[in-house]
Amino acid sequence: MSTQRPQIGVHSRFIQHLVTSLRPRSISAGVLALLAAVFATVAMTAVANTKGPSLTEVAGAFGFDEAQVASLRAGEIVSGELEANSDNELALSMAFLSSQDLSWHWDRMIDTARSDPSVRAIGELIGDGKAALEQFSLPAEELDQLAKVKAGPKTNFSTDEIARLQAAAATSRDPEPRRAALLSTMREILATRFAAYRNGGLDAIAPYARSDGDESFPARQLERAFTALQVTKLLVPDAWAAMANFPTKPPESVENKFYWMTHEAQDHVVVALIHAVSGRENDRLAIIERRFYVSQSLNSLQAVAVAFPIEEGTAVFYANRTGTDQVTGFGSSIAKGVGRTIMRRELERTVKAFLKMADQED
Repeated sequence: MSTQRPQIGVHSRFIQHLVTSLRPRSISAGVLALLAAVFATVAMTAVANTKGPSLTEVAGAFGFDEAQVASLRAGEIVSGELEANSDNELALSMAFLSSQDLSWHWDRMIDTARSDPSVRAIGELIGDGKAALEQFSLPAEELDQLAKVKAGPKTNFSTDEIARLQAAAATSRDPEPRRAALLSTMREILATRFAAYRNGGLDAIAPYARSDGDESFPARQLERAFTALQVTKLLVPDAWAAMANFPTKPPESVENKFYWMTHEAQDHVVVALIHAVSGRENDRLAIIERRFYVSQSLNSLQAVAVAFPIEEGTAVFYANRTGTDQVTGFGSSIAKGVGRTIMRRELERTVKAFLKMADQED
């Protein structure tokens, strides 16, 4: 079942065409679901501790020093810099203290995703996903853009998918039948991508066609991002293993779910396919979210959230690794700097909204 949301306008633009795909709404859609936990995406040396890494060890893995840990304990939101795994990755971390316990966070992981104002619709993919995708739709202007699709950095489709969309666009000159054909084809494309990923994991993700016969490989970006999840492996090993060993069936202690989602970004509606793994280990919880398909604006996104109690409340760490072709080439250093600034500002806004919700339920 999908949850429909009204269209929300998108604010502010980046410096001209640089990092246009990294508008705040591109990054924050669904982020609230992960802000129920500490996100660990930075590699660290394994610690021989049956209780898991300490607050200081986790914070250090996120690039936070002792002063920032003190700020966290005092109730401040702190942000850190993560080293990118590749030229086309933006990575950052954030941590904060919540007054609510782990059970509160666990119960609201999915509900908070649905409350993100940038999300237009979201639905769980079950079985082959085709029934759920019957609820998937796009506005007329987005379908009209699909009628003009071609290989390049503005949209993310394989060569075969572009051919299928072009064939659908050629079925009629009348707008309504043409849009119906394009929507049906888009549903088929999403179902095909979901089935391929569900059965084959990262290796089965089709690349995106770019100009001059080039291709962009979201699977490689996601694989590199996943190598940085060593802290999560130490905190909640079953959740980490479920994603690492996918498509092998996960243990019963782990929830393994898939979603389609549409959200606002760059004055367009972006379509994403999401794999979410969540689990608990003693007094710790984690969610790993992987967006293994994004129709435009970004190439891929991988995030992890992990939460655990400390004396002052629940420590929540979040990190985000976003793959995009918009931060490579000429001006890439400027693009990355602007991209990180925008991402951090939007995430801080989202965290504050989340904390306000938590405080209201005290």
